[in-house]
Amino acid sequence: MCFSIIGVTTPHARHRSNLAAGCHRGWRVRNIAGPAGSQTDLTFFNNSAHASGFGWHLKPPHAPPTLNVFQNFTAFRCSTGMFYYGTGNIFHDDHRFIECGTGHFMNHLSNGPHTAPFYHNLVLVGNIAENPTFSKGGVGIRGPKDNEYFYVSGLTVINYFTSAPLHGCFETTCTMRYERIRWFNSSRRTFSYDGQSGIFWDMDGTLTGYPNGFVSLNYEYNHFPGICSVVDEHVNGVMCGASDGSVRMRRLLVNEQQPWQLDGKDMNVQTSAGFDRVKYDTKKLSGWPVVIVENQTFDMRVDDPNDFQELAFTYSVRPYVFEALGYIYNQTTPMDEAIIVHVNFTDWRDHYDASDSRALLPQVVPSSGRLVQGGADAVRCFYKEPGAIIVNCARRTGSASVEVRGDVEIYWLPMTEANMQEACSGYLKDYGQTLLDALQKGKTVAVHCQEGVHRSLEFAKQLHLLATSTSGDKGSDEPGPRLAPLAEIAEAGGECSDDDGS
Repeated sequence: MCFSIIGVTTPHARHRSNLAAGCHRGWRVRNIAGPAGSQTDLTFFNNSAHASGFGWHLKPPHAPPTLNVFQNFTAFRCSTGMFYYGTGNIFHDDHRFIECGTGHFMNHLSNGPHTAPFYHNLVLVGNIAENPTFSKGGVGIRGPKDNEYFYVSGLTVINYFTSAPLHGCFETTCTMRYERIRWFNSSRRTFSYDGQSGIFWDMDGTLTGYPNGFVSLNYEYNHFPGICSVVDEHVNGVMCGASDGSVRMRRLLVNEQQPWQLDGKDMNVQTSAGFDRVKYDTKKLSGWPVVIVENQTFDMRVDDPNDFQELAFTYSVRPYVFEALGYIYNQTTPMDEAIIVHVNFTDWRDHYDASDSRALLPQVVPSSGRLVQGGADAVRCFYKEPGAIIVNCARRTGSASVEVRGDVEIYWLPMTEANMQEACSGYLKDYGQTLLDALQKGKTVAVHCQEGVHRSLEFAKQLHLLATSTSGDKGSDEPGPRLAPLAEIAEAGGECSDDDGS
């Protein structure tokens, strides 16, 4: 029998001592709207799911206004013991995930820094055989896809052997707090994924051997002697800590970079301990999540011939640095934290004019009209120019649309890398003459894209060619427009693609 809890907080609902077996979803948890959905006196106690696809499945997201408590749950030989699409303010007490492919999997977490632990006294069992030699279980706990404040207090890991039960975040470099862990027949502890994996924060020393110990993806620039080391227990990771709990590992987010040519490139990081590259994150951060060790010096430079014009630095998350976290018997104590960051700047005039940006190069058109192109930040000023037309080459699917904001018209033109040239040609057939008429009347047509100027260049290129061919028609009384050469458009913001797409 399978169970569906319709309304996580249904009033006076009691789910006690039930077993779901052989189901796609053993316990399917959904929320409902209205007064019933706002109640918080659900009872969930001593329930199990055996041999199911999902032992527990919650979707769509549910983050109640007050803490929801679920007690004594067992998932046995399920593909995924507990799945959350999105949640927060949930307290799971006294649970067991036994021989599950994945014990816990979560997409989105919306907890606060002082929310109760998501799991309290959780048991992970990889193999229940009498004399096991390997783990039948896979991932014990997979960190949330994104967001902070994932917290586990009380964890027992049994018979995982060489399979690492704790896996990091996978679409951002979040910090995950663990304490009160016991290990039995389990020689591997954490697994860090290349690119994005997060920071494991060991609050009491039961994960790393150090109170306030940390584990992150193994960057060689963090191999500080006497502080950090690479050990077998933490796969693809580097462990940092001190016996007095004085070490802190944090995420230094570097973003809001200009010019756009820096997007997608690696960040080169050099310290006294070594050198490594930090990958650019396109999914959540739009920048570089540089994992750093407090009280050290870091030299950083984007791996690109262009140098930065603007960069922003955000050190960790404020509650991690300034607030005491955890239970009162084991609270972390805030301490003074500081790092030194050296960021090289060279004014490469032969690559990019950082003193006088040409990302918005005006093209000379008939009358006083202007055809300009550039990144979103550069074009933003034209939203305030009366009569201007903004053309957004957006990286998305769907239909084109025209929006009017006061005296400004905004053309939303969706396109992708695959259909860029074809889409631009189609939009010119639909809107090209309207844009040319606006230029003839002295208006500004500003073309930009959301990610990468190359798409706006393609549209500007075709519009440029259309204006040139149209103005040169025989029999026209108007002189030909004085448009800048196409090469200048390419020089302003990137490389134009050739007609054959190369």
